[in-house]
Amino acid sequence: ITAGLIAAAPFAVRASDHADAPLVESDQAADIADIYAFLDPNNNSNVVLALDVHGFIVPGENGNLSGFDPDVLFRFNIENTGDAAPDKSILITFDPQTSRSQPQTAHVSIVGTKKAGTVKFTAPTTVGSNTSTNPTDPTVTTDATSGVSFFAGLTDDPFFFDIPAFNRFVGSVLGGSPDISLLSRGRDTFAGYNVQMITLSVPASLLTGSAGSVVGI
Repeated sequence: ITAGLIAAAPFAVRASDHADAPLVESDQAADIADIYAFLDPNNNSNVVLALDVHGFIVPGENGNLSGFDPDVLFRFNIENTGDAAPDKSILITFDPQTSRSQPQTAHVSIVGTKKAGTVKFTAPTTVGSNTSTNPTDPTVTTDATSGVSFFAGLTDDPFFFDIPAFNRFVGSVLGGSPDISLLSRGRDTFAGYNVQMITLSVPASLLTGSAGSVVGI
């Protein structure tokens, strides 16, 4: 699975994975963490697409770090013809944050197909909570014309991974004695941290092309 995240700067940021890429280590707002794509469990005719940025937000900073950077263009590339090149894109930008207690306005559009003209709408973000927990009533906007639903806000980081154990395992491999038991600690480096999440539920008909049900994200 591949995805592109383009910063409004003279260079393109291709991917990062939780601060792994030195280029975005100092630009957390453009530091992509993960990409997710799966059938919507509530409606299997839709596909859920999600990306998150700015990981390792401690719950105590929910109210201060929930805003999305208006200088970053977030983009899902869609490949549906089998040639490993993007055929359309879902673009998301955000207006500047004017108040910590008010939502930002997100601009969502799908470009690159004849159907793209019908998919262009705005939606509010979910305001970050001033408490240590995320809101239980997230703001989800569904575009009446296209059927695309949109959410943007803080969530618990859904990724599960033990970074120290992985680094130790890599060290054992490089040392010539691979020790897979190093990966069995059962610890989650991302436990207890929030992340800025952008999620859409998109009708599959807006994503598919000549490759049929095979779609690359």
